Amino acid sequence: MDGLAHQEMPFEQIVEEVDPARDMSRSPLFQVMLAYQNLPTEQAALGGAENLGEVQLEPFDPGVDSSKYELTLTLWDDASGLGASLQYNTDLFSQQTVERLAGHYVGLLGELVARPAEPIKSLNYLSTVEREQQLVEWNLTDREYDRQLTLDKALTASLAANGERTAVVCGAAALTYAELDQYSNGVAALLQHRGVQCGDRVALCVDRNLHLMSILIGIIKAGACYVPLDASYPKHRIQYILQNSESKLVITQAHLEAVLPDTTETLVLDQVLEHLESSSEVYKPVEVDAEQLLYIIFTSGSTGNPKGTGAFHRSEINLLEWYSNEFNLVASDRLLLLSAIGFDLTQKNLFAPLLRGASLVIPEFNEFDGQKINQLINKEQVTWLNCAPSAFYALQDEPAEWNNLRTLRLLFLGGEPINVPRIAGWLQQSHCQLINSYGPTECADIAAWYAVDVERDYHAPALPIGRPNYNVQLYILGDELELLPTGAVGELCIAGDGVGPGYINDPRQTHSVFVSNPYSNSGNLYRTGDRVRYRTDGNIEYLGRKDHQIKLRGYRIEAGEIQSVINHVTGVKDSLVDVVKDEQGVQRLVAWVVTHDSIDDLEGLLKPECQKKVPAFMVPESWLQLASFPLTPNGKVDRKQLPQPQALAVNDFVAPSTETEVALAKLWSSVLGVD
Repeated sequence: MDGLAHQEMPFEQIVEEVDPARDMSRSPLFQVMLAYQNLPTEQAALGGAENLGEVQLEPFDPGVDSSKYELTLTLWDDASGLGASLQYNTDLFSQQTVERLAGHYVGLLGELVARPAEPIKSLNYLSTVEREQQLVEWNLTDREYDRQLTLDKALTASLAANGERTAVVCGAAALTYAELDQYSNGVAALLQHRGVQCGDRVALCVDRNLHLMSILIGIIKAGACYVPLDASYPKHRIQYILQNSESKLVITQAHLEAVLPDTTETLVLDQVLEHLESSSEVYKPVEVDAEQLLYIIFTSGSTGNPKGTGAFHRSEINLLEWYSNEFNLVASDRLLLLSAIGFDLTQKNLFAPLLRGASLVIPEFNEFDGQKINQLINKEQVTWLNCAPSAFYALQDEPAEWNNLRTLRLLFLGGEPINVPRIAGWLQQSHCQLINSYGPTECADIAAWYAVDVERDYHAPALPIGRPNYNVQLYILGDELELLPTGAVGELCIAGDGVGPGYINDPRQTHSVFVSNPYSNSGNLYRTGDRVRYRTDGNIEYLGRKDHQIKLRGYRIEAGEIQSVINHVTGVKDSLVDVVKDEQGVQRLVAWVVTHDSIDDLEGLLKPECQKKVPAFMVPESWLQLASFPLTPNGKVDRKQLPQPQALAVNDFVAPSTETEVALAKLWSSVLGVD
């Protein structure tokens, strides 16, 4: 209403006074306009004109052949009521999208009339059909499974049923299902002898080795919850995890004891194995509840301390049912354990093959060596692989290595967006199905998945994360947990059987993101903090983290859109775009680019390509060329280790000239104590 006091100010004068930076790709100041035309439009007559008779004047609409703005909504009053016209840029919006937007606007007006005292944020403008589509049609994921079954019982049955089949392979050594059953029973008996009871927490700090699964299954059979530790963690972080998880003891190896706090009660693997050879202790089966925690994994926390969360036995059983059934995991499959034991996506890979009579292949080396991994895949005829995209890129970057990957039939990549152009060459000549998997640690790892078609998805600006897996519901919601229209950007929220218990010993953090589900009578909703939107086909498109959203000079920038442009340029392997604040406090857009070969003028090659396809404010200012991205132990890009650009060059000094500039210069001179 205050704005109406200045309604006669010419727009051209406003533009002249503001003097915005010009960008030929968009209009200055704004891209969406609402115009309310309230001038009289009645018919008029010109009477008495000589030789003309009675001339009638009436409005004439000449039509529109171009759009000045991205969207223009024009409203008017006439005798029949309120009329509207919605004009749009056809390069940006489809007719279906604009018709849907118009319908939502009409729905909102109806709600405003019916409920004038309600805050706008509480009004529902989606149609019944749209709500039914999001709440029911796109969440039809119900599958029957035994909700009382626990992983210890499922594993015990499978170990007994597959006796002489190969369960675990590590280097030249292997364990049969019968041997794995025997060793795990011995570990469980030893833990019980050391006082471990059902529901206790037992930590694990070991390298990948032949008896990794003997230890893990032994912990589970003893009724305990396992807590994986990474030996590369600083000692104070390990101490925090052990204290926060209330771990009773740690199973480790002799060469790793030094990384543990001095007061830690430990069981050393070599001693455990020696004990099992001579021990007469008998494992006593325990009764585990399906609502009991199977594991606790600690992720990075915003407060500086890691956050511990986990999965219930029933949640893991549900996930394993989807993982094994949806993709037909069979006894002849061989699954390679490539990711770290403390990574959430690792957990299902530990158990899925052992529930189907298949084999788990464990590398006998702990360093990440792409050539060794490829040779191992070839040697062991690995058919099934799950890891972070950054970890897989190194395996297929060289076409000479593709022959080593020929046995792969299923590749699951998750944890970060997939750069499809980087793996398109290998994927097109392979017989492997690529699955883009998505899910947070707080919800038993995977909550959504998408089968990638390289021909269809090659030029997509963002790869969908797809639809929910078994007994999981996904919602795209606004700040007030309201449903948003298809295509609108919101927060992804997860409900269903995968939702975990929250954060261990941290009720404040738990209550901030685990909330009551307003769309169901039972269960919690987990607010992921991930920004997504629905496509019209029901697939969900991932856009980035809410806390990583790039905002620069008033613009909201989607890094994935810029990276997609860069990644399609010949010679580029991969890219990452983010905002960096330099030593002078200046924020700028930076692109880190991994190339096939060294490029002398990286900026000269890539900047023009970006200028063709994205607005000027989305073109990076600094370009850094890398041989590869630094990776975390989990195979994700380690942003903290990325090289930083040099400080911006300081322009030649220009003396203040106007009265305001002089006053500001004097003010800052006094504040900074300089001339």
